[in-house]
Amino acid sequence: MIDEVVRLRLVIFSIKAQMMSGSYIQVDETPIKYFDPGNGKYQPGLPEGGASAEVRARFLEAHQ
Repeated sequence: MIDEVVRLRLVIFSIKAQMMSGSYIQVDETPIKYFDPGNGKYQPGLPEGGASAEVRARFLEAHQ
């Protein structure tokens, strides 16, 4: 199990390094509908709570 986690972390690190090495990054910010159990309705939102904003911020920080 630990070997699998280590391998997965290496893959993630490799993908991140490749993404951050370029001068351009494409992020899909297409809103999706998700079910909000507290409200009992579908709400618009971004996958992972708008993780693309975090990716953008890290990319810009790395390229200053």
